[in-house]
Amino acid sequence: ITSAVVGSGDVKLQFTPPVSNGGSPILLYIARCGTTNSAVGAASPLTVPGLLAGVNYSCTVVAANALGNSATSIPVAVKWVVPPSAPLNIAAIVGDTQAHIAFAAPSSNGGSTILNYTAACNSGTIRATGFNSPITVSGMANDQLYSCSVVATNSSGGGPSSDVVNVTPTALAAMILIGAESRKTQGLAGIFGIPLLISAAITDPISVEPRIVGTRHQIAFRFSRAVKMSSSVMALDGNGAAVQASIAGYAGNELRVELEGVTNQSRVSISLTGINGAFNTSASIGFLIGDVNNSYSVTAGDISGVKANAGKSITRANFMLDLDASGAIDASDVAILKARSGLRLP
Repeated sequence: ITSAVVGSGDVKLQFTPPVSNGGSPILLYIARCGTTNSAVGAASPLTVPGLLAGVNYSCTVVAANALGNSATSIPVAVKWVVPPSAPLNIAAIVGDTQAHIAFAAPSSNGGSTILNYTAACNSGTIRATGFNSPITVSGMANDQLYSCSVVATNSSGGGPSSDVVNVTPTALAAMILIGAESRKTQGLAGIFGIPLLISAAITDPISVEPRIVGTRHQIAFRFSRAVKMSSSVMALDGNGAAVQASIAGYAGNELRVELEGVTNQSRVSISLTGINGAFNTSASIGFLIGDVNNSYSVTAGDISGVKANAGKSITRANFMLDLDASGAIDASDVAILKARSGLRLP
């Protein structure tokens, strides 16, 4: 098989004839993808119909003469990717000259990793793109009604719009924590963040940071209003012991905290007090090097995921597999996992 071009629910397989016909003319070729999808024809190419979106198929071709079928060709892997379905559970958080559009992931990613989300308001005249919920849409006028929706995009394109949510920005909007993420710079690939479950207490199911760079970790907090005054910060681990923490800076709606000396296999609660003079909030995170699946343990599944992506470029779909944050998924990441296999987050 020299090429496999996926169409709308089918795949066109181009192939070369066998080097030998076995001493009898080839009567036909049979192409198969999976166990139930096939096509028969006298020559290349053959188009196999009936592919389901998001399903991985292994496709082969055999040649047949009067004596029977040949051995199968070397298989090729194909997948029909369609745009994602609409994001779910749309809600709006009011801001000052802005709104924060929250959502849940679509029920289907269309067979491919979602690349980004776009929030569009008032027929798209104001829009913003982001990677996680919520998305902040700026440039709004206070006390004006806006209607907003969200679209998810994968390699096949943008899907249908979500339900519409109405929001009216106001100068009197309350200060609310709308998101937090654990960030690291991963070589030349750039900065990548893992969203935290901001409502989770330290003993609850929490988001896990599997990457390591020395002992320093940066947590970015996002608020519904601009941060105009710094705050104090305190961090405690699951045993109530203090973890060194400091305010690394703030700009716009974001405030950054740096943690020092974090212990692997630990849970940490970060508390902020006095933001803009009066607002207090907190978030929790787990640290388990190698737990790329957020399962609270380092398993064979984590190792196989790294091996399957070795040598691939760093993207938002696989960045957590770059455990040493070097900007590449390679043997050193596999070694990190193997050395910690079986470790768990208490």
